Amino acid sequence: MGVNTRIYLAVATISLLLVLDITFTQHNNTILHESLALQAETEHVKLYYDHIGRMIIQAADLGLRGYALVPEDRLGTPMSHALAWKDSIFDNVEVPLKKMHYDMTQFHALRDSINAYVAFTFYMRQLVDEGRRDEFTKLFLEDRGATLWFQYEQCEKNIKAFADLVHAREHNRYEAALTRNLRLQILLFILCVPTLLYTAWRTRQSFMLGEKLRETEASRNAMLLDQNTLLEHQVMLRTRELAAQNEEIIAQTEELATHRDKLEDEVRARTQALEQNNRELIDQNHQLEQFSFIAAHNLRAPLARIMGIAMLLELTDDKEEQKTLREQILTSANDLDEVIKDLNVILELRRNTGNFSLVDLHTSLDRAEKMLARELEQTQARLVYDFTAAPQLYAVAPYIDSILFNLVSNAIKYRSPERTAAIHLRTLHQDDMIVLTVEDNGLGVDLEKHGKDIFNLYKRFHRKIDGKGLGLYLVRSQVTSMGGKIEIESTPGQGTTFKIYLRNSQSTL
Repeated sequence: MGVNTRIYLAVATISLLLVLDITFTQHNNTILHESLALQAETEHVKLYYDHIGRMIIQAADLGLRGYALVPEDRLGTPMSHALAWKDSIFDNVEVPLKKMHYDMTQFHALRDSINAYVAFTFYMRQLVDEGRRDEFTKLFLEDRGATLWFQYEQCEKNIKAFADLVHAREHNRYEAALTRNLRLQILLFILCVPTLLYTAWRTRQSFMLGEKLRETEASRNAMLLDQNTLLEHQVMLRTRELAAQNEEIIAQTEELATHRDKLEDEVRARTQALEQNNRELIDQNHQLEQFSFIAAHNLRAPLARIMGIAMLLELTDDKEEQKTLREQILTSANDLDEVIKDLNVILELRRNTGNFSLVDLHTSLDRAEKMLARELEQTQARLVYDFTAAPQLYAVAPYIDSILFNLVSNAIKYRSPERTAAIHLRTLHQDDMIVLTVEDNGLGVDLEKHGKDIFNLYKRFHRKIDGKGLGLYLVRSQVTSMGGKIEIESTPGQGTTFKIYLRNSQSTL
């Protein structure tokens, strides 16, 4: 196959690839737009499904409870809002779900149940207006809202799982379209550049050859010697010029390589920082979601008890029973106060995250020992520590005090009844971090079963031992706010080890 034939084939192939590139680019752009639209639809479904719980179920329930306590129209307004908004909210969920071919059976059942519950709240309001308190109380104690909420949560799990599946599928299509575009562009580049370079070289060679032939024919033998001398001189000058240019190009290439390495290091560092920030944002969003969910539920429970007992207090004339009901109201109020205090502790934690200083671990542990002196003496627990590797940390002092207090307190509280509690604390260096370990020989935790919830708010794993499930949540939050991380190793019946990774004071200061 001749040179010209190969060039023509390469040009034809490039032309065909350009046509294919335009066609595939248009097709891939269509896929990208469709994928982004479906991903937006899934987020739309999640948002409006959350409105079903907050703006319909909870609004109807809140309006009924408020009107039952004080039968005024302004307190029953949430019921009217729930009735006015429910059809619009349901349509905003149902329409995109049908587009995505979701099985609507469970959703329609939930819609019917919510419509029935809204109607039921208005019937309960009518009972209050008519003074039929006994019938109201009997129906109220059936707690139909709890059953409806359970049905809502079950449907929510299925819809969110389906939405996540659609989102993942469309994301994969999006990534595949981008990959196809990239591969086609690379193939086009690989074929075009060598072909163009080869064509330019062949054209230049042909031009130079023709020029030399014309000069040779014109000058004949008489000009041959002079022409050779001139050519030799030109070649020498060109060689020197090319040598100088080559040295300049080599220097520029080395400078560009050095600059490229610096840019790659900077991009790599910034990418790692962005990834770390992204992980921290995801973790903070998860904690905020958990905080808002628990705040809503833990505040609602004692408040609902107070409202129910207050209603019963209005319905009875028995002095003893009234006294008992008042004591129950006081107990529920104390429970509500405890929840509010816990939430204040968490909010205070989120406000105080910047007062870093050198913290002496011996001093912090001494304060924890003094606060736990009675528990250590009663249990005869042994506290052994070795901070030789890193006696000081660059951290927030109150956080270190709280972390040591909570971990030592947990080790005492969850000690094994079969042996004397032994708690070992030590520090060591690992890369650019300082690791603080707290190891005990207590009851331990089944991490396969409870590992994902170990640091969550109000999570407890030994029901026979008193506690609120707040300590480990505070420890993890304080460690994270100082830019560190915490790990746990535990074997049921043998003990637990916590490892806290914090910045090295020498590398930070």
